[in-house]
Amino acid sequence: MGYIYKITIKLNGKYYIGSSKHSPNKNWSYYGSGRAINIAINKYGKHNFVKEILIESNEDIKQIEKDLLTKFNAKNDKMSYNMTNDALGSTHHSTKGRKTKSEKLTGRKLSKKTKEKISKNKTGIKFPEGYSKIRKDKGTIRWATKGRKSPNLDKGYPIELYDVKTNQYLSTYNNANRLAEKLNITNETIRQCLKGKQKTICNKKYYVKYEPIQK
Repeated sequence: MGYIYKITIKLNGKYYIGSSKHSPNKNWSYYGSGRAINIAINKYGKHNFVKEILIESNEDIKQIEKDLLTKFNAKNDKMSYNMTNDALGSTHHSTKGRKTKSEKLTGRKLSKKTKEKISKNKTGIKFPEGYSKIRKDKGTIRWATKGRKSPNLDKGYPIELYDVKTNQYLSTYNNANRLAEKLNITNETIRQCLKGKQKTICNKKYYVKYEPIQK
């Protein structure tokens, strides 16, 4: 049993269509894995969205979702948060899809540019006593990767930083990684705040928000 759902924001009528392979009673709080809809939920708050069931079925729920998205052409609808007409999902991969991906990667050769990029990212990691003698503890890993630039450093969405006491806007950073680097904290701490799992960061000095989506 699976179902197709539609999430609509009360403030402007924009919507998102998604699916779940579980029953509605089991995961009613699930609002989808799409990047755009999750940014909107973090911005407006979950209480400003309404969830409704469109279809319940024992058949291939992903195919039904794909047909529905294609029918509405949700990808090109300005009122839709769906970024594609395909029912991709963040964790759902069919057996055929996994096999196809495996076949594509088998025997794949990296270009010279890609190899150079990987080599550059690993530059600075040294093991004086040999890799086999290094203890695999947290401290050792932190030491071994010190000075290494993360390949995800410049990826993500702009984030606004606010002062908790004055509620004043302070600055905008390109992404969570850049802000974490500035405040000398982990980017996971910032992400937890953006998700609403914690209200502030840096000992209750700041709070963060995603930069408003340009319409």
